Parts: sequence; C-alpha cells; structure tokens
Amino acid sequence: MPEFPNSYTWFNSDPLSVDKNLRGKLVLIDFWTYCCIHCLHVLPDLEYLQQKFAEEPSIVFIGCHSAKFLNEKNSSKVRDAVIKYEIKHPVVNDERMIIWKGYERRSWPSQVLVSPKS
Repeated sequence: MPEFPNSYTWFNSDPLSVDKNLRGKLVLIDFWTYCCIHCLHVLPDLEYLQQKFAEEPSIVFIGCHSAKFLNEKNSSKVRDAVIKYEIKHPVVNDERMIIWKGYERRSWPSQVLVSPKS
C-alpha cells in the first residue's frame, strides 16, 4: 500500500500514514466524488459497515475524494460535502489524483480492500 501524499487535506481525522496508522490493519478505501450520485448511494453501506465493525480496531474505512471535474478539487467544497452527507470516516482529498492513479482506478465509485504488511 503506497503512502498517502503529505500535502493532502484530510477531514474527520489527522492525516493518516500507512506506516504509523494502518500497518497490520484491513483498510477499505472508497474512491468517490461528491457530484457522482452512484458514489453517494455507497455512503449508507459504508456507514453500516463502520457501525458493524466499530469495536474492531483492526478495520479502517477511508474515503478518497478523487474529483472528476476541476471544480470538485477545492478542499472547502469537499469539506462541505463531508458535512452535508454526514460522513464520519476519514476522508482525504486526492486533489492531484495521485492515490487514484496509484490504485489504477478508472471509474466512480470504486472500493479497494488492502492490508498493509505488519
């Protein structure tokens, strides 16, 4: 699992690090964009899973906002969407699409389940 870029903006969490925070855990990364209705339909399922596994510290849910359009890259708009849709899990704004490209994503929504080695 590649490290998250240091300069990226995070919501609902301090910046997460693979080495410091995620090593040895099961990590579900949800690639989404706030203008995609299909992405928004996934959010209730993620919330259900978060609640179901809330007592399990070895499972982590992360939203990776990867904008489809230029106007969606603005961190304040992403923050507004996180608030509007009551997203509780950590969300990183992948404004330069580095994470998106690193996981070879091609469509929204998209989920990846990874487990960084201990």
